[in-house]
Amino acid sequence: MRVVALSDTHLYRPEIPDGDVLIHAGDLCLRGTAKEFESEIVWLKRQSHTHKIFVPGNHDRCVESSVSLNRKLCRDLGITMLVDDWVDIDGIKFFGCPHTPEFMSWSFMHTSEQAREHWNWNAVMYADMDVWITHGPPYGIHDSCPLPAGCPHLLKAVESVKPRLHLMGHIHEGYSGRIYKRWKTGGVTVFANISVLDGHYQPAADPMVFDIDADNLKILDIHGNAV
Repeated sequence: MRVVALSDTHLYRPEIPDGDVLIHAGDLCLRGTAKEFESEIVWLKRQSHTHKIFVPGNHDRCVESSVSLNRKLCRDLGITMLVDDWVDIDGIKFFGCPHTPEFMSWSFMHTSEQAREHWNWNAVMYADMDVWITHGPPYGIHDSCPLPAGCPHLLKAVESVKPRLHLMGHIHEGYSGRIYKRWKTGGVTVFANISVLDGHYQPAADPMVFDIDADNLKILDIHGNAV
């Protein structure tokens, strides 16, 4: 299964390589209007990938105001929108969550206490997922802007679950970052920040490409070469 992943496009439309599964981890929008969202979702629909997954971000304001309506909009266009939900694609399980630590008045944001309860629950509910897709990063993982802005409760949840791959964006400064994390309690998780814009909202990175099957996970460049 070839997975192509990106996030934080903010109306920018990069070249997207072919694959089986296309993942967008949030911030399709800039201001978060319904007009922006509908336009960018149609852009995702036009991509050639058989399966498409979208996890909203804090700039996708209109989604938070009506999750069920926008989930249906995505479904009608052949896109699976995940908000604390999961999908099985050919035996690979993908979990998606949009929530990030509280910052100003954006969408899908949690206080520290809300985050603690939320991620404790998710660590139990989605403990057998192969791939986690969160809009924001865990604390200390591609989250410096310049101070760490990730969620410590998410980090604990990921260590508990140990997914094979964890995709995130939100912190543009972490674009293209990859870490292979070997946990003290056993298991390995590959973390990847799939933002395509930098901290100045300028194009900075290509979508990331992964080949994943029951036994292996390979990271490729946009042309399909191993990296």
